Amino acid sequence: MRRWSTPSSARGPAHSGPQRATPRAAGGIVSAPAQRHSSASASSVADVPGSWPTSTDLDLYHQIETDDLRGRRWPVCPHRRGLYVHHAGTGLSVPARCGRISCHACIWPEALNIGAAIGLAQPAWFVTLTRMGADWQEVRGRMMHFKKSLNRADALIEYAWHVEPNPGRPGHHVHLWAHGASLPKGAVAKAVLSAGGGFVHDLSRVHAPTDGSVPSHVYGMKSCRPPDPEVASLWPEAAGFLKANGGRLASATRNFWRDLAGRRLGQRQRAVKLAREAQGRGSWVFG
Repeated sequence: MRRWSTPSSARGPAHSGPQRATPRAAGGIVSAPAQRHSSASASSVADVPGSWPTSTDLDLYHQIETDDLRGRRWPVCPHRRGLYVHHAGTGLSVPARCGRISCHACIWPEALNIGAAIGLAQPAWFVTLTRMGADWQEVRGRMMHFKKSLNRADALIEYAWHVEPNPGRPGHHVHLWAHGASLPKGAVAKAVLSAGGGFVHDLSRVHAPTDGSVPSHVYGMKSCRPPDPEVASLWPEAAGFLKANGGRLASATRNFWRDLAGRRLGQRQRAVKLAREAQGRGSWVFG
């Protein structure tokens, strides 16, 4: 079952919605009165002169919440057909997988692994950046500029990010999961505009589970979920997602990946391993 809403991992308190900032003569920012927006629980800031964005600018990226992230049945991997792995703790047997993201049967399980590693890092913020470029090279260049602008502003945040094609129109937007007890909204606004991104963006608080469990933050990779368990090849949305992300599921700044104690892990593979173990999915062996 799917429903259009903000995912529980990215929900926050009631927000004021997008705001338009009017440039001062000295280059400062004056925030306009708050306006309500229905697309997310967030604070959004715009800082460019000209026309005010329409109400659909963020509605295009409205977030999907799924009841069953793992799915009741996945496609069988054609590269490991007939092979099974067994869970050492439960004895459960499931079809083995090649683990390639180019494989129609393995891209979603791998997305769940990456989402679990993001959850393990306990990001505090979910951010959407709009109008980030026409293709991977342009988006990548703008994201590099975005990070450099944040560094120059002493906004030293770390984050993992995904690129998604805009639904129904050209271009791409970016979703990112960021660390930080507080996020300097003014620095983010200036950095994204300096990088050439859109003047509407979205910042939401991520509420961590209170029971100490590790969630899988997969919203930015939702195109990788199989539309049908009988699918026999990579579907257009998943292929478009991989193309938009330079052939990967996620990118991350150097110090984003962390364990539950907040220690830096350095490598994503280590983060995935620890996240799978924390979720009770780590003890699989061939048998």
